[in-house]
Amino acid sequence: MGKKVNLGRAMAWMTSVLSLSWIAAMTTQVIAATINVNADDSLPAAVQNARSGDVLNLASGGFPGPVYVDGKQLTIRGKGSAETTIQSQGQFAVAILNGGGLVLEGVSLDGQRATDLGIVAQQAAINGSDVVVRGFNAVGMQLSGSFTSSCRACTIDTVSGRAVFIDAGTNAEFSDFAVSNFSGDYAVFLQNGARLSVSGGSMQQINGGGFGVLGAPLTIDNFKANAIATQFILADNGASIELQDMDLSDIRGQVGIQVSQGSRLTLANSAMENINGYAVYGQQAEMLISDSTFSNIRNITIVAQQGQLTVRDSSMSRLAGGIVAENARVDVADNQFLNIGNTSPAIRITDAETVRINDNVLRRVATGFYLNGAARGGWEIKDNVALGATGSPMTLLANPA
Repeated sequence: MGKKVNLGRAMAWMTSVLSLSWIAAMTTQVIAATINVNADDSLPAAVQNARSGDVLNLASGGFPGPVYVDGKQLTIRGKGSAETTIQSQGQFAVAILNGGGLVLEGVSLDGQRATDLGIVAQQAAINGSDVVVRGFNAVGMQLSGSFTSSCRACTIDTVSGRAVFIDAGTNAEFSDFAVSNFSGDYAVFLQNGARLSVSGGSMQQINGGGFGVLGAPLTIDNFKANAIATQFILADNGASIELQDMDLSDIRGQVGIQVSQGSRLTLANSAMENINGYAVYGQQAEMLISDSTFSNIRNITIVAQQGQLTVRDSSMSRLAGGIVAENARVDVADNQFLNIGNTSPAIRITDAETVRINDNVLRRVATGFYLNGAARGGWEIKDNVALGATGSPMTLLANPA
């Protein structure tokens, strides 16, 4: 027979072990605290003394900075960006470093035109909501390192240099994002494998460019931009640009959207109006444009040099010129061209790779198609309708070699 087990003694032993384990867990567990910070308290000291997981509730008023979050996770919550302000002192207003994380809600950051940096997250994450960044001389928000950051209902206003700079593999997600009164090269700049998605927002009064993208993916939807001094987007070095539901107007530089050197552009369900130069310019790039409208374009609307151009279900009116493609693969179908200047055809193609021009409607256009040189992959031109100013058929000029 087996040895008899004393159940009472065994139960007592198990109870003592569980009790000791529970006590050990309780002694090592850090309980997050909620800390109220008044306007006459030191915010930098409160942040320094806070433990990871703590929530700092800021009262209305101004709080001298800077805020330095090093390797811990904190929440700083104000009464709203119109009521609670962190006043920058030193080189930055807020810095998150070394794997730290900050949830920042309901505050404004004021650089007072005397500080370089607003928010810096280096190998760290910032998640903002109802945040206004104003009056910085170099960068409003700088994100770097392989972390994911986000900002909802965030505004960057009156910043010189760059409003947002994203680098070194950072993944950023912005919604209801606004930039205004900016002066510098590009308001938002991404490079080195960074990634940015923007859903909803606006950009206006930009004394420079909108987005500069080097070898990085950028996705924007439901966005409005106007009064841009140079380009809305410059994409180079294999960048990937996806734009949807855009409203772009009053772009005053030579190009509205420019993609080159292996970059890719998708533009859908969008409108471009009052563009001083080319609306879209691609060089050694792949461009897909669909369900979009272009009007009051003061130079050629779409230019493709090498690469691939596809334009579908779009409308172009009151233009200096329509589409120009050189040494490219071209597919233009189901579009409407209206009121194009007398000096440029609706579509001009030179030395193409392949050409497909089908089911387009041309009205009040002096010259329909000008096709020059060989299409090495062949031509397909059919079922296009061309009407002159009086509604009579208009001759299509074709001169393929």
